Amino acid sequence: MNNKSAKDIAFEREKTKLQRQKRDLEERLKDKDKTIQSLMDRVSELENVIAQKDEWIERLLEYTELSKEDLKVAVEKDKSVTEAAKSLKGLMGLCRGFY
Repeated sequence: MNNKSAKDIAFEREKTKLQRQKRDLEERLKDKDKTIQSLMDRVSELENVIAQKDEWIERLLEYTELSKEDLKVAVEKDKSVTEAAKSLKGLMGLCRGFY
């Protein structure tokens, strides 16, 4: 019964060939999915950068409507908020070091 007909042998070869093609295509699909995910992550990062820049633009537009004294106060306020954020970031880093 080990004797296979030429038709059976041809079928097995074709089946093996198609299985190999299927694996290759599945691998390519996985690579494409990884690339798509990577690009989506990058788009998300860039959208965050754009949102931050939009916030800065809004602040700058608000500053243009302020008097010189009000502008100084607003700048000082932003500086103190930035310094506080940096201090908190440093504190969080320090806390991570303990845990």
